[in-house]
Amino acid sequence: SEESVKHIRLYLKSVGYFQGNAMYSVKTRRKKIKLTYHITENIPHYLAAITYHTNDSIIESIITGDTKNSLLKTGDNYDEEKLSSERVRIEKLIKNNGYFNFSRQYVFFEIDTSDGVKIRVLIKDPPKGQKHEVFTLDEVNFTTIENPSEKTGQIRSDTLTYNNIHYKVSKDLFSKKILDNKIKIYPGEKYNLYNTIQTQRQLVNLDMFKFININYDTTNNRFVANIFTR
Repeated sequence: SEESVKHIRLYLKSVGYFQGNAMYSVKTRRKKIKLTYHITENIPHYLAAITYHTNDSIIESIITGDTKNSLLKTGDNYDEEKLSSERVRIEKLIKNNGYFNFSRQYVFFEIDTSDGVKIRVLIKDPPKGQKHEVFTLDEVNFTTIENPSEKTGQIRSDTLTYNNIHYKVSKDLFSKKILDNKIKIYPGEKYNLYNTIQTQRQLVNLDMFKFININYDTTNNRFVANIFTR
């Protein structure tokens, strides 16, 4: 019961009831116990202001240009779960604009409760004085890993380029035009997490492959997307 009270108090604070409280009372009768939790919410705390701060002017413009989609709105109750969701939203937003190595670990919140709740969203720089880097695709490869031919024991595949994507697939099994309609990542474009996920979903919807994997190679000063299917 004491532990339950602690969890209730923590929950009240997490959703903006900073002065909220919880207690419990016990009544016994004929070897039965009646346990009652008494919860006092008190006045909720609302978001008075949300500001964004980063040393990267491009990232700042990306975030401030998308504030209409922010999960943090002035006038709303303070809610720690929304803070966590907003951290994920910012991560996806920045990744959709070319920042392949960006992650939510760079997003921090400073909270001031002296006059309402003021939230300062901080985007930290990478360690060792580095800057967040935009990645542009140099190359996109599509490879189908086929089972060896039953007659020859060899893998039958051709390598060709279609719409700037390098395909290594069987010319008898797959239409490059159909595959191209499903691929949403191309050389010369910035990395985009959403387009990567959409490419995987579109290929899954073809119902032609048992296995689909998309990874990115950053070695040798190049940024290469590799799409593997089986």
